[in-house]
Amino acid sequence: MIPFKRPSWHWDPTSLLWQTALLIVVWSYVVGLHATNDGLWYQGDAPRHAANGLFWRDFLSQLPVSPVEFAVSYYLRYPVISPSSYPPAFYLLEAAAFTVFGVTPFAAKALVLLFTLACGGYLMAWLRRWIAPEAGWAASLLVLQPGVVGWSHAIMLNIPAMACVIASLYHARSWIEQSNARDLKLAILFSVLGMLTYVHVILVLPIAVAWLILEKGWKIRRSAALIPSLMAAALVGSCVLVMSRWSPVHLSLVFPETHQLFAIDRWLFYGYNLPKVVNGAIVALAAAGALFAVFDRRFRREVMLLMTWFATGYMAYSYLMARDARYLLPLIPPVIGLAVIGVAGVASFFADARRRSLGYAAALGLLVLHVAAAPRVYVTRVDGFEEIIAFVQKEAPRERVFYDGHYNGIFAFYLLAGDPQFERSMARGSKLLYPSAIDPGWHMVERVGSPSEVVEILRKECGCRWVLVERKIDVTAIGLRAVHYLRQAVGGQDFEYVRSFPIRVVIDSGPPPYETEEIQVDAYRLLGPVDPLREVYLHMPILGDGVVIHGTPITR
Repeated sequence: MIPFKRPSWHWDPTSLLWQTALLIVVWSYVVGLHATNDGLWYQGDAPRHAANGLFWRDFLSQLPVSPVEFAVSYYLRYPVISPSSYPPAFYLLEAAAFTVFGVTPFAAKALVLLFTLACGGYLMAWLRRWIAPEAGWAASLLVLQPGVVGWSHAIMLNIPAMACVIASLYHARSWIEQSNARDLKLAILFSVLGMLTYVHVILVLPIAVAWLILEKGWKIRRSAALIPSLMAAALVGSCVLVMSRWSPVHLSLVFPETHQLFAIDRWLFYGYNLPKVVNGAIVALAAAGALFAVFDRRFRREVMLLMTWFATGYMAYSYLMARDARYLLPLIPPVIGLAVIGVAGVASFFADARRRSLGYAAALGLLVLHVAAAPRVYVTRVDGFEEIIAFVQKEAPRERVFYDGHYNGIFAFYLLAGDPQFERSMARGSKLLYPSAIDPGWHMVERVGSPSEVVEILRKECGCRWVLVERKIDVTAIGLRAVHYLRQAVGGQDFEYVRSFPIRVVIDSGPPPYETEEIQVDAYRLLGPVDPLREVYLHMPILGDGVVIHGTPITR
């Protein structure tokens, strides 16, 4: 009989196996917290990021001779896509996921969650390699940070961008230290993929250059940095050219005016908002870690590199015109690295016999703290659109439908997802009656001055017999006269009220009962004749003042 050696399952704090298992368990816990959330809750970007995946799937399946004409005709049928505002890398992954798993927002959200796990894996490799093998446990803290818990449950580009930043900087640092050609290629690859996902990933370039100077002084081979620099310049330049032609308003949000640079709130914004994305205990330990390096040279080099990562990113994001707390996500890894050093620094003040036990106790305490805090992170969930889409599919199987309200993006995505043959189409109030750029009222063209003019446009330019209107007016659109004229019009004699649908907006955090807001969507039928729609004309302030696109909506 052949004797078999029993596997050893004893706990080893330096074990890659146990640290990986812990990361997967914690990640699965975060996945389960909001498993029923479709990820479309963040308006209006998330539904557009999901719809862009459908656009690119259809684009690749047809490979049109004229890409611009294809995109315009696609937009005229479903004005929810935004293919020129963001690079396509993540959308191509979405297109593949939709092809394999079907058109569901959960397929796109699953991609974001997988990128979250990838972030944890690369951070674990970083901590084990450059701080200590036992430090890999802290990678599990990454997926438990408030910013990561929230944004990993939204179909947004910030988490995929963070994964590309971590991966690129990991391999860039490896190349700087070892001059390994493989690491250079991987650093370039992840930088390129990152910038083709989210332009903010260009952040890796100044960080890598700063590390080169810190590590190699000025003895840098120009040829080593030439290729990535040229590639980055080409990528950024091409994105700028596309945006300047097809999304100039988005481009205007990149660079501030000179006088805005002297506003102190610009440079303090992310400091105030850091607790929104990183737990306060981690921030405190990170500060202790940075201070500890002053007195102990063991971690001085690591602290210098991590602080360079954080400071460069902080200054870059503060400089940009558009600001949001979620932009801080790529700066969470260096904060966690500094926090791990902070734990080591605090433990170093104790005797050797107690130092290791204190370190393990601190790790366990931080993990328990974060596991308990994760369910209290505010994540919105929007429910109820399935019933509305089912109604439209039954009552208007081959018609154009008008929708006005804050959640027009979710309606548009689900309508598009359920229309593979392009038998239906939609019009949006914010594109037909009061077209704006990005936010309601910005670069606005208010096309109606009375309820009767609303009815006239719906009859002659919309081709819509069915009109769906959110009863509650979006707070960002309250000052717009057109939204009030629309609601006055549907209450008049030209419309027949049919029924209402409840949309439940749930703030999913902490123990139930959750905070819930119910918004009614009212369905009306426009009475009398509606002119057949031969060609669609849309004012597009986002493309520039006075720009109008027109054409025939795409067909199969």
